[in-house]
Amino acid sequence: MFFSFSKPKEAKLNYRVYLSRVLKYQQLLSSLDRSGKPTLILYFFDQTRAELEALLQAAQLSSCELISGYQFTPEANLPILAELHPLQSVMKNLLGKLNSSDTLDCYVGMDEPLLRAFGSAKTIELMEKLGMDPTESLSHTIIDRAIANALGKLEGKIKQPIDCRTSAEEWARLNGVN
Repeated sequence: MFFSFSKPKEAKLNYRVYLSRVLKYQQLLSSLDRSGKPTLILYFFDQTRAELEALLQAAQLSSCELISGYQFTPEANLPILAELHPLQSVMKNLLGKLNSSDTLDCYVGMDEPLLRAFGSAKTIELMEKLGMDPTESLSHTIIDRAIANALGKLEGKIKQPIDCRTSAEEWARLNGVN
């Protein structure tokens, strides 16, 4: 008799990586449904919430609801993830709350602390030399795996992470991510 033990399927992350945080926000706003249908946007840090509130108010998008990724409970419509949390366990916890068939879009800027820690400056330089359109995202399963691996490596290095929710920069500083 043969038993097969497979990992339970979990929701997937589709990273949309842009040259900068500003471009990330521009593209996130342009992807929102403007029909008035409510859109959930998840965040992890207070600074991101403040930035998103200002952007949504300026764009007059009152149908969007901001929810902390820590406090998210699944609802009828799939949310958009406005940032990446540096710990793989936090991201997996979020994915565990979703249906296994769901794919969650996660917007990331190459100038954010986590990607800078893994040498994003060289990638930005390469993208600019290749003449890549700044509004175009890097999005591929190879990139998804690379980011997941980076999160795993980072979590392995930080033995007891300090839970700081003010900003990604402050989190990185307190946890020694360079």
